Amino acid sequence: LVLSSLHTDDAVSALQRFVDIGLEPFLLADSVRFIMAQRLVRRVCPQCSRESEPGAEDLARAAGIARRGGLDWGLLEKKFRTPVGCPTCAMTGYSGRTIIAETLEVTPELAQALRQGGKADELRRLAIEQGMVTLAADGIRRYANGETTLQEVLRATKAHG
Repeated sequence: LVLSSLHTDDAVSALQRFVDIGLEPFLLADSVRFIMAQRLVRRVCPQCSRESEPGAEDLARAAGIARRGGLDWGLLEKKFRTPVGCPTCAMTGYSGRTIIAETLEVTPELAQALRQGGKADELRRLAIEQGMVTLAADGIRRYANGETTLQEVLRATKAHG
């Protein structure tokens, strides 16, 4: 078992980074089993945040990111919150951080695509088809659940909607 840290934008990009630094794709396909990407996003303050209903543009943006990231927007419980600011959070509206994460399991199909020289976009599409939820989509899940804001997710993931 080898655990390591590698700086990339997401889990699939880690595979591409390994290839870029000279590892043979067939070796990666046979040795890597699991990759996790993670980011921290600020948590809305539980003391002062208030329930909110985002505008149509933000909802459409979030739904698009969720859909492209392997998450069913329609199944998410929607409990949006807006940061306000209070003495507890030093008037920032945020208190603490929470993780958003993406886990990539190198399945036989993904390993085969990697051996055949599949690029990051193709590997990402295949991983999502096989159940991976992207980093941005996981952030959208936390946004819908009222833990963070859409702006925090966009900042942390550079997602486009």
